[in-house]
Amino acid sequence: MMTLEEIIPDDEQVHALYRLLKSRKHGISHKQNPSFVEHDEFVRTHPYRAWFLVQDAGNCIGSVYLHADNSIGIHLEDGKLDEHLKPVLHEIMQRFEPLPAVKSVRNGSFSINVAPTDSALMAALEKHGLAVAQVTYIVGAID
Repeated sequence: MMTLEEIIPDDEQVHALYRLLKSRKHGISHKQNPSFVEHDEFVRTHPYRAWFLVQDAGNCIGSVYLHADNSIGIHLEDGKLDEHLKPVLHEIMQRFEPLPAVKSVRNGSFSINVAPTDSALMAALEKHGLAVAQVTYIVGAID
């Protein structure tokens, strides 16, 4: 049975989140993993509106968080998307309402950011009827 365990954070959760981070094949916010000390500091600042470990039969299989911009970050271990994506999103939507829209700041609906290389997550989201809303590019040097 899938459950969401709220991040407090404690030492066990910090270690579980670091294990999950190191297992990721796709990333958005960084190109290389932080050190454990950097990770520990980040987790303990608890920068999200809400943050959970995804548990299945007592095993940590992923994490999910909500940003103040109504975006949802979701990471499930390989092979867990088909069975757990829909229940995780359903649970989040049961527990939380999107924050009200603020023009040019925040959409009034939840959204999910996906690394462009994460075709498995994209396919799973589309399978459940979610549609692409935008594509975002990082601005660096312009040729």
